[in-house]
Amino acid sequence: MDHPATKAASLTQTFTEYVEQLIISGDFEAGERLPPERELAVRTGVSRPVVHESLVKMESKGLVRIVPRHGAYVNDYHTRGSLDLLLSMMRYGSSSSEQELADDLCDLRDLIEPEIASRAALGATLDDLSELEDILRRERLTSSSHTQELALNTFLFHRRLARASGNRLYPMLLNSLKELYLRLCVNCCAVPASREHQQLHQRRIVDAIMAQDGVRAAESMRELLQLYRASMKQEASE
Repeated sequence: MDHPATKAASLTQTFTEYVEQLIISGDFEAGERLPPERELAVRTGVSRPVVHESLVKMESKGLVRIVPRHGAYVNDYHTRGSLDLLLSMMRYGSSSSEQELADDLCDLRDLIEPEIASRAALGATLDDLSELEDILRRERLTSSSHTQELALNTFLFHRRLARASGNRLYPMLLNSLKELYLRLCVNCCAVPASREHQQLHQRRIVDAIMAQDGVRAAESMRELLQLYRASMKQEASE
């Protein structure tokens, strides 16, 4: 038998996901007032406390704005959204919105990851290099049919580079975006030619880091990111 607290938490999560999906799908637009808590409770068959708790959680994500005695209004997530909201968009968004998110992620990586590679060339430790070599070795030994495992190794490669750069925030950001990262990595790992080129560029990045050549590490990272973007576009066109 479920504990009452567990059941309440489940109801809150279910209701939150229901309303988030309505907002992200466009059923409720930015600036629009949500139905009153009482109406939402009746419509979904949950209690008003559950509705209120869910709205408070959505406000913390930047999805809604609660105005005392007036109700909850849908926010413009471009200006109010958080990483938590981004994860909800990945779960409930349309295929077109997911493609847009993937494009935005590629742009973000173009801005940040060459600098990450450059800094790793100056700050990587022996442990960092050993772990990067282990990741490359696991990639070589992993069957081409195990795309999920290959994608995970690719993610771990980039996260270790971020750690080697000495920046404490970017590894945490990567963890927050892991689901979307893995989707992009799967696209690249699913194509044999792309996978081979990916491993070649990764090898060049590690070699540049070992040589403490930040310029070459950054350039090799740019080439790798271009490969990811090309693989993503190829997958979207098929």
